[in-house]
Amino acid sequence: MSKEIRIDKFIIHFTNKDVKRINIRVKAPDGHLFISAPEKVSIEDIKKVVLKNRVAIAKTVDRIKKKVAETPSCSYLSGDSISYLGENYTLLVDFVTHKRLRHIEINQRMHILRMETRETFSMEVRHQQLLSFYRVRLTEILNPLLEKWTQKLQVSIAKVRIKQLKSMWGSCSSSGNLSFNLALIKLPPELIEFVVVHELTHRLEMNHGDHFYAIMHKCLPDTQVLNKHLKSYTTEV
Repeated sequence: MSKEIRIDKFIIHFTNKDVKRINIRVKAPDGHLFISAPEKVSIEDIKKVVLKNRVAIAKTVDRIKKKVAETPSCSYLSGDSISYLGENYTLLVDFVTHKRLRHIEINQRMHILRMETRETFSMEVRHQQLLSFYRVRLTEILNPLLEKWTQKLQVSIAKVRIKQLKSMWGSCSSSGNLSFNLALIKLPPELIEFVVVHELTHRLEMNHGDHFYAIMHKCLPDTQVLNKHLKSYTTEV
């Protein structure tokens, strides 16, 4: 069961789980901390960890809040800004009456996304249109990356799913099932590849120990830089 506590200036949602170490995640839009820790870890232990790392945590919270503040709210009308592959695209909306709507078209040179919709459609329906576009595009990006890195790492995988995850970019089960956050489509290509390599590395080492990071660094020498860059993005679509 999750407990909500305040430590210093941080709002923390703390849960004891079957995990091997303390995990701290900062969640948009309000910068709350979500902490999971092994069963034996107490609130006092968590307080010590948070206070010891409060400068680094505060910087991450500030980055997340700044990113949220800089992201304009979307009404799915022409002129809205849409995030795609690490850049902002201008949305052009065409209201149509014909039965079959065209897929969202992208003009990368002009940084424009053109979407056909109906004037009667709610904002939520238009949002789902964009998510469908995101899902197709992300699948097209992930497939060759997975083929490339499963061969390089000499690992096998089972099922691959794209989901809207609350606080993670991806996950890998011990049986080789991979889940990727749909929000990956908002990241620059090099960060998408970083997440793919991270999850596939779990096929060789499930824990985030020295062996895990040794494999990561061998695959991607800029792992630390990429990981820091990744933390400046939110996991919400």
